[in-house]
Order: sequence, then C-alpha cells, then structure tokens
Amino acid sequence: MGAIMADWLAVTPWIPKLHTTEAVMQFSRDLVAAQTVRMAEVAEGVGFLARDGSEVNALFVAQVVRGRGLGRALIEEAKAVGPLALWTFQANLAAQRFYLRAGFREVGRTDGAANFEKLPDVRMEWAHER
Repeated sequence: MGAIMADWLAVTPWIPKLHTTEAVMQFSRDLVAAQTVRMAEVAEGVGFLARDGSEVNALFVAQVVRGRGLGRALIEEAKAVGPLALWTFQANLAAQRFYLRAGFREVGRTDGAANFEKLPDVRMEWAHER
C-alpha cells in the first residue's frame, strides 16, 4: 500500500513533496491498524481503499492497473455499507471525475488551509438514492 501511495506522490507534479518514503510507508501501516482497509487485485497490480466509518480516507490504485475497474470495485463495495464522504484536492481532476461517475456529488470547497498539504480541496459525498 505504501509503495502505491509513494509512486502516486512521486509522479503527481502539483502535490508538494512533504513526505519521505518512510513517512508514507508508516502512514500506510497506520491506516491498516486504525481503519477498515479493503484491497482489490489483478495479476499485474493492486488497489486499496481505507475508510473510517463513512469517511473514505484513501483510495489508491497502482499506476499499471488504473482504468481496469479496481477503484470502482472498491467504491462499490464501500457503498454497500452505507453513505460515504471524502476529500480530494481541487487539482486532482481525474479523481473528481471518477467520484462523480461513481455517483458522488460535490458539497463544498476549501482553500486548503486546514489540510496538511495546504492545497485547495473538494468535499464529496455519496448516499443511496431514495
């Protein structure tokens, strides 16, 4: 999990390089210890989703298998439990498109002052239609 996150951080030009590889690895270990983590895999790679109740705190898919349905499968599995909410960065347009296609809606934006990276972010939520 940590390697997938570290790879994403390394190739994402707009994300500040604030974390060492070891810090990312420790963060992934902390996720496993404190949250519900689900993994999906195909022969070439894996993806994972970490959530704390309804809050999705991480969804990462290895670069070599993006676009193969792992992220969608993980989101659909989490939806079966109940409503979901998450933050994503405003600069992460691909993530916003992904979540909108998965039925999430944007419910707010901030200037990023409250997040560690200090990047503007977007609040998104999903709930069963009634």
